Amino acid sequence: MQREDRTWSTDTQVEMPARPNFRSGAVRRFYANWLTPFALNTLWLLTSLMPLDMASRLGGRILRILGRRSRKHAKIKQNLTVLLPESDEQTLERLAGEIWSNFGSVLAEFPRLGEICADSDAPRLTINVEGGLDSLKPFDRPKIFVGAHIGNWELAAASITKTGIPLSVVYNPHKNLRVATMVQEKRQSLGCGFVKKTQGMRPLVRALTEGQSLGLLVDRRIDQGQPLPFAGKDASFTTGPARLALKYDVDIIPIRVKRLEDANFVVTMESPLKLDGTEADEAEKVSKLTSLINARIEEWVRAEPHNWLCTNLIWP
Repeated sequence: MQREDRTWSTDTQVEMPARPNFRSGAVRRFYANWLTPFALNTLWLLTSLMPLDMASRLGGRILRILGRRSRKHAKIKQNLTVLLPESDEQTLERLAGEIWSNFGSVLAEFPRLGEICADSDAPRLTINVEGGLDSLKPFDRPKIFVGAHIGNWELAAASITKTGIPLSVVYNPHKNLRVATMVQEKRQSLGCGFVKKTQGMRPLVRALTEGQSLGLLVDRRIDQGQPLPFAGKDASFTTGPARLALKYDVDIIPIRVKRLEDANFVVTMESPLKLDGTEADEAEKVSKLTSLINARIEEWVRAEPHNWLCTNLIWP
């Protein structure tokens, strides 16, 4: 609930509180700068007192309620309408609620990433590699792992580093500096390095040339992307992974995180994507390789749309 911003009349006879302007820039800045990190920290403190599965469920229930009141709720349903055009309003509303629930679980799981990834007699994280672990060798030969905001996508990085592959993950810092700092602190248990998306290509090239693999989530529309088919309609996703893979002769490996029950997951590293060799030039190779990436992401999100975080519009 928004805090009331009280201003008082200068009338000396009657002093009445003015109606707060909840649309004002000052109120929005207050929410962005203070309330969001406070709410996130409160969630983490509360869930730290609970067993992990209970914490995951609570985070999901809280955000399922709050998310439906967000302006992004309509964007989720708009994306789902394109992805699943045969779905009725009731189905779209249910799926949107489940998306918020999964996101709430992800938020609640942030402080417990190390616990989820820990080796134990009853591991919460199962890692599958198509072709077996030997197919990833040599581990110091760079690869580009591409994934999507499905399940708890943060666990993709931990799964890669647990196989012994040195990794740098490209990430987009939260615009709220306090939230960004809190989140990055929790990510340290993933065992990888981090490269800000705003730093451009140079640190990515440096990582590849130094023998590090790269991890990217590629299911977000970008204005500079190339429009290519995704779920039957053109969407502009990044062509960066394809360009880097072709220039530095490295494999692109799709990696998918699937939530099982509560805070239990299976991560699958799929076989590297391959071109068929019929491409006429470099531009066609980039387009085809990006289309192959898009096809893998599309198959995943169609299989579990309820676990796909799509709070930003994918299609124009």
